[in-house]
Amino acid sequence: AVATDVADMEKIVEKNNCGVLVPSGQTRAISRALETLREDRSLLESFGKNGKRWAKGRDWSELVGKMESLVTAR
Repeated sequence: AVATDVADMEKIVEKNNCGVLVPSGQTRAISRALETLREDRSLLESFGKNGKRWAKGRDWSELVGKMESLVTAR
């Protein structure tokens, strides 16, 4: 996954080793991160497994509410 450094995403991505974190609004950084994952299948698969592990047992209704508040605040 490629995530931007907003809200708690930094904590989630780095703590769980489940993606690449890029600065918000930096389209070139996002593009480079996506290219890295496209070229490195094992890294992509590792991030996917770690992300699934993190996602299990989460209260998704609470997380969706937090994400909605971030989107509507802008």
